[in-house]
Amino acid sequence: MTAPQTTTKKGQYRKRVGRKEWAEATHWRAVGMREVGTSFAEISRRVKIPSSTLASAYQRYEATCSVFNHTRTGRVHKISPRGIRHPVIASKRNREMPLWQLR
Repeated sequence: MTAPQTTTKKGQYRKRVGRKEWAEATHWRAVGMREVGTSFAEISRRVKIPSSTLASAYQRYEATCSVFNHTRTGRVHKISPRGIRHPVIASKRNREMPLWQLR
């Protein structure tokens, strides 16, 4: 057995490895359908998500009242001292410039 080819030729794309993120609205739609009493197999056919994924998402919903398995905090924004000084210096150099143009 040979190892899979890792090089790509021009015009070819690699498959994405990892989890596929389903839309939040789709998950909530599936949870609503399950609350009504629809089976996971029927929901799977309608929203085109595997039934095992739906079952785990529903279990997560029952435990945490959320369809996601972790909180999504986003990127932490830091302002450096230089980032603070720049608008101050720019405003002193050009007094007529509005605030939205100083960035």
